[in-house]
Amino acid sequence: MPGKIAHVEYELTEGGRKLVSLINALGDWYEELQNQREPAQAAI
Repeated sequence: MPGKIAHVEYELTEGGRKLVSLINALGDWYEELQNQREPAQAAI
């Protein structure tokens, strides 16, 4: 069907599972960085 998003299921490999915590930590770091920048940008 046009416009319908395909659903794909997969299982992570051992290497992929080891990367999950790193990827989550990077996401948390970036979100915190953005939160710190927002008040500074509002003052400009």
